[in-house]
Amino acid sequence: MQKNLLLCLFITVCLSSCSHREIQLDAVRQSSDLLHCYKVYGSSFKSIEEENEIIIQTGEIDTTDEQKPITAAIVNIKNTEVVLNLSGTKMLDGKIIEQYRNNEYTLVLSYSEESKGIYKGLCTISSGKLMSVYNITGINNVHL
Repeated sequence: MQKNLLLCLFITVCLSSCSHREIQLDAVRQSSDLLHCYKVYGSSFKSIEEENEIIIQTGEIDTTDEQKPITAAIVNIKNTEVVLNLSGTKMLDGKIIEQYRNNEYTLVLSYSEESKGIYKGLCTISSGKLMSVYNITGINNVHL
């Protein structure tokens, strides 16, 4: 009995430590006013469509008439909107990999199109030695 209890406790600690995220992305209910949003990402298709939960938004920020729009991603961390500029895009093994950065954070999206307008993949966000990985589902923003 005691061995089973210790085993259950060990498994619980392992599972909870695996789900711990060092950088927590906050869910928001609408896209940012700063961004002309092309894609939104959440933890699942259901969370986006039914619960309107968005954890990542990608699109363009229109700065001035003299400069072309800046491709960017927006996330919310500790109730603060964080803008990250696109620093690179590539294709690798059928996956699209996009890297966004600012002075504090690096965001990497790695995804493939599962069906028309629906994307599945991973998001990695890091800052210094802190890093979190999320499974993500993305859709084209229907409010364009």
